[in-house]
Amino acid sequence: MVKLWCSVECPHPIPTVLKKPGKWNKTYLQAARDWNSNVVRFPVHPAAWRERGEQGFLIWLDDDIKWAGELGMNVIIDWHSIGNLRTEVFQAPIYNTSNAETYRFLRTIAARYKDIPVIGDETYGEAIIGFFKKKMTELNR
Repeated sequence: MVKLWCSVECPHPIPTVLKKPGKWNKTYLQAARDWNSNVVRFPVHPAAWRERGEQGFLIWLDDDIKWAGELGMNVIIDWHSIGNLRTEVFQAPIYNTSNAETYRFLRTIAARYKDIPVIGDETYGEAIIGFFKKKMTELNR
């Protein structure tokens, strides 16, 4: 059996675009589901993660993941940093991060959502593909 994944991406970054003004709610995901989407991607910019604070941002993600689950959607949580993590040269300040912060984020997401089978993360996106491929190989030895 072949399963077709039809996905929708949430606005970048959710906190400053929709959550801060209080406009983000389950109806956005319901609209995506009505369009036959079964995957939703939540980009998490490092600057927004720091600005809101880890626990504050996780509370936002908890709601998002709960709503997606209620709608039968899979979730991708994207540590959305565009640049070179090895040299710490990034496209714009919103993407600035470090190895330590990135690994902490990935460990935090993995631990918090370990029992939710519809969660994935995007560690091979955009310009950091080569770096993460090498690091994941090292970590899996």
